[in-house]
Amino acid sequence: MGYTRLRRSATEAFEKIMKALKWRDEYTATHSERVAELSVKIARKLGLSQDEIERIKAAARIHDIGKIAIPDRILLKPEGLSPEEWELMKQHPLIGADIIKDLEVYKDCVDIVKYEHERWDGSGYPEGLKGEEIPLGARIVAVADVYDALRSDRPYRPKLSVEEAVRELRRMRGKKLDPKVVDALIEVLKEEGELAEVPERETAGLKEL
Repeated sequence: MGYTRLRRSATEAFEKIMKALKWRDEYTATHSERVAELSVKIARKLGLSQDEIERIKAAARIHDIGKIAIPDRILLKPEGLSPEEWELMKQHPLIGADIIKDLEVYKDCVDIVKYEHERWDGSGYPEGLKGEEIPLGARIVAVADVYDALRSDRPYRPKLSVEEAVRELRRMRGKKLDPKVVDALIEVLKEEGELAEVPERETAGLKEL
C-alpha cells in the first residue's frame, strides 16, 4: 500500500471513530465537522498557507476524539458537572493528543488537539497557556468551537441567534479568545450574509464552554 493510500486510510479510520461517537453523543460528532468547516474559513481569512489550512482542518475534525474515553455519565450529563466530573472532562484534550501523537498522519495536529481549550487570558486547560503561547491553529479551532457551541441547542440552554452569538464572542474577545481570530470570524459571517452589524454591547455571559 502506497504512502498516500495509507495516509488516506488512517484519516478515514479516525474520522469513522468520530462518527462512531454519534451513537453516544450526536452533538460531538456533528459539531466537529462544523468546527472544521468554520476553522478553514477563518484560516483563509487570516491568509494562512494551504498546508496550514489543511493541518487545521484535519485537527478540527478530530479535536474532540479524546471524549471517547469520557464516561457517558459525564459526557451525556444534562446538568452542570461536579468539580470532580469537570476535572475528568478536562482530561479529554490530553487523551486526544495521546491517541494521535504517534501517528504520522496526525503528527502535526497534536498541538491543536491538546491546546484547543487554552484561553487567551491563561484561564484555560490543560496547561494554562496564554496569548500567543497558544498555537495559532488551536486559537482558530477554539473560536470556531465556541461559536458553533453557542449556535447549537445544548441541554442547559437553547441555541443563540447569530447576533447573540457574536455579541458573546465580542465579550470574550481579548479575554478568553484571540481578538484577531474573533475579528476574522466576524468578517467571514458578514461576507457570507449571515451577519449585519451588531452593537458591541456586552452580554451577561454564558456558562463556560
